[in-house]
Amino acid sequence: MKRDMELIRALLLRTEGAEVDLSGWTAEQVGYHKVLLIESGLVRGEETTTMGGPPDGFILSLTWEGHDFIDAARDESLWKGALQQIGEKVGTVSLGILADFLKMKAREQLGM
Repeated sequence: MKRDMELIRALLLRTEGAEVDLSGWTAEQVGYHKVLLIESGLVRGEETTTMGGPPDGFILSLTWEGHDFIDAARDESLWKGALQQIGEKVGTVSLGILADFLKMKAREQLGM
């Protein structure tokens, strides 16, 4: 399954407490991305995948790094602009590079 940065962002926002509609994704996609978030260290949780079942996890809370990422990705126009610029130049990037790019764009907006 391909990693979906929009779903990553939606799950992080939801974990933080925002009401986010996940109906555009299947249960299997959501479960897979929960596992990715746990493995990445952006959230605290536990993988709950059962033998022969699709990947799934239980998310408890954001980590410090998860809060930092969602703080950088919260602004919708900044988020969409970053994904568009990245898509035009290289297609896809790692979560770390995306976070760095978002932080750089936020600094630019602040005149730093």
